[in-house]
Amino acid sequence: MRKRFCLVVAMIALLPLTTAVAQSFNGGSSAEERAAKHTERMVEKLDLDNRQADKVGDILLKYGRELEALRAGDGRPDIAEVEAIFELQDAEMARVLDSEQFASYQEGRQKKWAKKQEKMENRGEHRGKGKGSPEQRAEWKKYKSNEMNPVLLEQRQKLEAYISPSDQALINDLRATRDAHKAEMKAMKGAFKGAGGPTEAQKNEMRAMKEAHRADMQAAKPLLEKYGDRIKSLMGEIEDERAEWKEDRREIFDRGDSVGGQDRAGAKAKGDKGGDHHKAKKALHFLLMDPSGKSVNGGRFDRETTPRNRSRN
Repeated sequence: MRKRFCLVVAMIALLPLTTAVAQSFNGGSSAEERAAKHTERMVEKLDLDNRQADKVGDILLKYGRELEALRAGDGRPDIAEVEAIFELQDAEMARVLDSEQFASYQEGRQKKWAKKQEKMENRGEHRGKGKGSPEQRAEWKKYKSNEMNPVLLEQRQKLEAYISPSDQALINDLRATRDAHKAEMKAMKGAFKGAGGPTEAQKNEMRAMKEAHRADMQAAKPLLEKYGDRIKSLMGEIEDERAEWKEDRREIFDRGDSVGGQDRAGAKAKGDKGGDHHKAKKALHFLLMDPSGKSVNGGRFDRETTPRNRSRN
């Protein structure tokens, strides 16, 4: 009973929440699309025949819409309501699948939600524990400069050919605004670094600066909508490299026990963020990259001497 309860709690917590902003950046996902993708996976994993596939698709769509209706209500769905939906779905699945297929279906779903629940718990347990030791951060900064930045710059230069002159001017203005904001924040943090932390007035000032900066960056939203598909395509071209970067980052911060005493979950918190808001931030960061090769701190990427470029040439 306890296991079942925890599983349902995880399901509720992870029910996707869509907003107008998230849909504009990432396209959203309807109950029909989710049911179709889930059906495809089940056909492959459970070796369903055509009759079973049609019925499974109908079941997933039926109860997917019911979950969507719950999600559209006020607040988080009630545990009992969600549990009832999944019990009804399981009952219909049992009538379509044979005993072996149904057992595999249940096992796969339980493993999936258990893994997500564990990830949720880890995030909660380690939230706010920091982002690695100074040595780890320095190593990661060097890695980004040598391995990631040249590849991203190459993709950003490809994007420039598709950007209109008027949009280029707006991007230049946004880039200058972002860099000025970073400089102001850095100067303010430096002012109270050795003074035992910021005063309440300084905290309020920083909050106001961040809010103003977020408002300034709203001007980028139409650009992200306009060039979003192109950015997604360019990122798809370097999908293998991005997967490698993620693994290398984990390797750097997984050495926390020997470097600075940071644990894995706390150190990797930044890199494993997900969700529509974070995707939009990454797209904005890519869009505001200077295609001339200037980095944020005013230097340039050394594209001839980096390990990544040597391997790509």
